[in-house]
Amino acid sequence: MTTKRHNVPELLARGVSNVEFVFSAYDPAWHHISYRRSPRKWSIGFVGNYRPDRVEIFRTLGSEFPDQCAIYGPYWRRQLPRGIPGVHLSGARYAEDFSTTVSEIVANLVLLNSDNRDTHTCRSFEVPAAGGLFVGEKTHEHEELLTDEKECFLFSSEQDLIEILHRIRRFPETAQQIAAAGHRRVTTSGHTYADRARQIMQRLDLE
Repeated sequence: MTTKRHNVPELLARGVSNVEFVFSAYDPAWHHISYRRSPRKWSIGFVGNYRPDRVEIFRTLGSEFPDQCAIYGPYWRRQLPRGIPGVHLSGARYAEDFSTTVSEIVANLVLLNSDNRDTHTCRSFEVPAAGGLFVGEKTHEHEELLTDEKECFLFSSEQDLIEILHRIRRFPETAQQIAAAGHRRVTTSGHTYADRARQIMQRLDLE
């Protein structure tokens, strides 16, 4: 079983007799709409690990949207002791704290790990499950999971992202409706870890 679709032909080529692709998932005990509220509301936010190839986009966002963007995750402050101008850096958020943090952010960025060649990630499910507005990289798997501009916003370039973020600021009610639609789609389409376990067990039973 693999959550990387590109691994399927690679594993078959290496002699694995049977390979099954499965999507990642979310845990409804942790990833759900939070009713704990913070006095601060960020226009843009990202909850995830530091990666060198993620820094430049946040330098751009900090310049375009000064003091409206926040990052929550490990190693950011260690790797960037001087910070990123216009961007608030904070520590990691896990379990229910993740969902509370998502509720503090209007546009929740879903960024993929280039080293893993990700085309979706756990955040692809966790963010909308927590009621956050999904703003993520455009991939075939993201397009399969959520409908662009109806249940999420997908971008192909830095300029696309900036234009989307300005639209969200201009039309906040529409953004809220899209976030709610994304939440409904993910939470009613069988994407919990229990759903994945049933999917895997069903496949094993067929062998």
